[in-house]
Amino acid sequence: MRINWITAMIDVPASARQRTDAFWAAVTATTPGPARGEQGQFVTLEPRSGMAVLKRQVLDEQPRIHLDLHSDDPFALRDRAVDVGAEHVADHEDFAIVRSPAGVLLCTVPHRITGHRPAPIDWPGGSRSRLDQVCVDVDPAVFEDEVAFWVGLTGWSTGKFSRSEFLSLERPVQQPFRILLQRRDLPTPDRPPAHLDIASDNTDAEVDRHLDLGARVVGRFDWWTVLEDPAGLHYCVTRRDPVTSLPTTGSARMPYLKHHHEVQDVPLATVDLPDAERLGGRPTIVFLHGNPTSSYLWRNVIPHVADLGRVVAPDLMGMGDSGLPPVVTDDTYSFMGHSRVLDGLLEALDIGDRVVFVLNDWGSALGFDWARRHPDRVTGIAYTEAICGPRSMATETDDDRDFFSRLRGPEGERMVLVDNVFVEHGLQAATLVDLPPEVIDVYRAPFVDPGERRRVMLRWPREIPFDGDPAEVHDRVVAYRDWLRTTAVPKLWIRADPGSLTPLFASECETWPNQTEAAVPAIHFVAEDAPAELGQALRRWLGTIAP
Repeated sequence: MRINWITAMIDVPASARQRTDAFWAAVTATTPGPARGEQGQFVTLEPRSGMAVLKRQVLDEQPRIHLDLHSDDPFALRDRAVDVGAEHVADHEDFAIVRSPAGVLLCTVPHRITGHRPAPIDWPGGSRSRLDQVCVDVDPAVFEDEVAFWVGLTGWSTGKFSRSEFLSLERPVQQPFRILLQRRDLPTPDRPPAHLDIASDNTDAEVDRHLDLGARVVGRFDWWTVLEDPAGLHYCVTRRDPVTSLPTTGSARMPYLKHHHEVQDVPLATVDLPDAERLGGRPTIVFLHGNPTSSYLWRNVIPHVADLGRVVAPDLMGMGDSGLPPVVTDDTYSFMGHSRVLDGLLEALDIGDRVVFVLNDWGSALGFDWARRHPDRVTGIAYTEAICGPRSMATETDDDRDFFSRLRGPEGERMVLVDNVFVEHGLQAATLVDLPPEVIDVYRAPFVDPGERRRVMLRWPREIPFDGDPAEVHDRVVAYRDWLRTTAVPKLWIRADPGSLTPLFASECETWPNQTEAAVPAIHFVAEDAPAELGQALRRWLGTIAP
């Protein structure tokens, strides 16, 4: 029996009902609905959009929360809960009450609502927050029982944290709450076992806002702040992204599943997130990576804009989880070959006529070129560390001239096909931060075996138009450069400091019209060095061009 929806119910004594309603309505940007029930004991906090996730009930007990589990058959869900370890508490006319091994009260209720979860709240000053998580504090003696209970009841998969005391149940996309289980080595039996968590991308600003509304700080920690509301209910403001529920600093985890398409006999993997708000007329935001990365590059940037439209982030042919055609020719890995396959993919995905590109490395050349050929379908172009024009060996540094000359000569085969230079050395050399081994492992995965599977990485530097060669690529790059010099399409230049390509093309890019600039600390792979800064700049800019 499936759980269709979860709502959190705040239980407070009658004396606290008004201040509870006022406080939580202000915290979550909701509006208290009319009182319901025989004694007017129930109130639903109605969000601006989507379905309600928070309610209030009057009970003459210590303030606490319990969860309502919505189901087509609440009594069948009750039976399953008992089968996987819950204690049966009571049955009522159309709902039942059970208690988890850790003591969390759960009501299995009829499913009478349909819709989607509320969007994150944009606050003055640019921060966002969302009530998105229920944390259960668990005595170590029953931790394994509590884990088994929640897994058995929901069927959700579990995810681990770097901190061993936490384990999460990963929220299906249609559900409003993630369930977090925390092993409490020093249990507090006088405190309710469950509390609410609010995700915020600016915890200092969020906590200050709550204090102004009447909360008080109980404790401050690295990743969360424990607060008490005016009725005495404890909850946390946590440093996580309000869209994905993941930490706001760079995470190695890829939070998105990839869809698989076959285009021109090439198997392609693509992140494709529908418009989270289900509103028509919003843009399709297309993220394009370069060499030797994949859509994984964008994992910590996408959450900043995933609620602003549809998001598409493909793995280019032969990279990430995308494969190669059955027959590989000399043209397969060329810029023109990649361009043809990408054209076919974007057509198959039906990305519409309001396209916003977010571009890096060779993804910039592909995106600029597509935009020049489809100008009426482009709403905006954001780019960083991009190929903004042709290059000349005469203007390269001595080190770069030597490096690219070797790659474009006979030595290139050994450097890439054997030594895997772009993955084993190039990634870290082109980032300011120390990339964790698990991040390198993801980029290494398609190219772990020496040989021809790595040739796609070798062809990319041989396609750079140095001094007019290759001629076809040179002509394409000149054509889109000339178009970018005159087009009024809105642009966002994420200027990497110190950058790698940025110094080469700064004098060119500075002249492009209708352009916003944002500087971030990064070398080449900006989405690894500064994902939060990149994502926030992108979100601000999108708000000006695609409201």
